[in-house]
Amino acid sequence: MKSNTIIVFDFETGSLDTNTCEVIQIAAKAINRKTLQPIEGAVFNTLVKPRDFNNLQEAALAVNKKTKEELKLAPNLDVVWRSFIDFISTFAVGKSNILAPIPAGKNIRFFDMPIFQRICVELGYVQPNSTQSFFNKRSMFDLDEIMLLWFENSEDMPNMKMDTIRDHFGMSKANAHDALVDVEQTADLITYFLRLHRSVYPKVKFKDSFKK
Repeated sequence: MKSNTIIVFDFETGSLDTNTCEVIQIAAKAINRKTLQPIEGAVFNTLVKPRDFNNLQEAALAVNKKTKEELKLAPNLDVVWRSFIDFISTFAVGKSNILAPIPAGKNIRFFDMPIFQRICVELGYVQPNSTQSFFNKRSMFDLDEIMLLWFENSEDMPNMKMDTIRDHFGMSKANAHDALVDVEQTADLITYFLRLHRSVYPKVKFKDSFKK
């Protein structure tokens, strides 16, 4: 599994409904699975022109600080999606999904990955069974799930919002909710915890732990 590249990615959207939202920005960053270091130059970032401007909610635009004027100048989704798929595919090892890049991000299990699957279906980037095959289907690093494992018995975190996490870990909020900024900070957090896991692992005896 250490051969898999980790791709931390984030969608900024014009609303929160994963079934209908417009993707207005995509950012991603590739991480070497063995070293947990960023792969040099392996960054993807672009605005996306919405297919339906009437589907944009002002509240969402206020959060991610995007304007309709700048989005009108952005490339169309089908062009961006082809580039995004090419970016992901660059890090695939062979044709087996087992060695496909591992998706990573914040709340991607319930937000970004369902959107990724939906758009792959809409634009025809799916297998005969209508599922995507670009990201690994068995593994995922979701920051929310990692945080829960460490803070489930603590009152240090009142919630798992990204801004709350930023405050707790002393991260800057400058340009927060820009997809690339969120990707950079989420990548830092996920690799921080993976390094922590690796440092703790040799100190714990798992083998025969339940042996009578």
